[in-house]
Amino acid sequence: MRVHPKARLLSAPGETRGLYTSFGHKLLPTSRVAVWHGPPDTAHTYLVRAVRVRLGSRMPEKASGMFAARRNFQEGRVALWLSPGARAQAPTDAQSLLAQKLLLTPDNAGEKKGWLRFDVADQRVVVPAQGLFIVAEGLTTHPKETYVRRHWLSHPLNSKSVPQELDLQNPKLRKGEGARVYFYAEVASSAGASRLVAESLFPTLAYRMVENPGQCQSWVWRAPTLKQPARWMPVTETQTALRQREPKATYALDYNFDLELEVEEL
Repeated sequence: MRVHPKARLLSAPGETRGLYTSFGHKLLPTSRVAVWHGPPDTAHTYLVRAVRVRLGSRMPEKASGMFAARRNFQEGRVALWLSPGARAQAPTDAQSLLAQKLLLTPDNAGEKKGWLRFDVADQRVVVPAQGLFIVAEGLTTHPKETYVRRHWLSHPLNSKSVPQELDLQNPKLRKGEGARVYFYAEVASSAGASRLVAESLFPTLAYRMVENPGQCQSWVWRAPTLKQPARWMPVTETQTALRQREPKATYALDYNFDLELEVEEL
């Protein structure tokens, strides 16, 4: 005789903080984030029933759309998978506990208050004793496209000129002159043709602020720089400089992404 299985929802701690978290974390192509979850009790075995993700609202194009629900996205895709690993270690990208990655696209990203659920019960994935990471990776809209780089286009206010590439080292703005800056991602097709896509069209992932670093279970993938190779970084590390610069600002707190697991106790 088998009693009704005990279902649990594994969610990282934290809470939303108004406009600081309203527009989420952009998932541009090649960007990745991850959240660690451990078994509620290491003396028991837990089977993963579903992966849940909450989309944040995309940044509006104008002030009138500030509070409109804009969770659906028009460009990009999001791949989701489960990677084994301990909380203090980075995810292992090369290893997935799922037979194939879950795929979130503009077609299956309904509103539903931002929450989306992927049923994986049939894959019989057991939560490892050391825990696992839910990894989310931004992809290009079309599988045959590749991400090239970001672009910042500057357009002086009260000007009819065509927006120009912004040189961050030498903005070329006269004193007292304002400008509007547009953010784009450049993607290229397999034939070599490229296009610019407004970053505001890509999906964003909701997150929640935590009161102390010990509650932070999230990681962010950092692209390579002149001084550092590409690597996973805990959110506590990515926020360090901001916390030191603005110690009293609530948006300088650490945070956890809204990536959850539904598990069943066996």
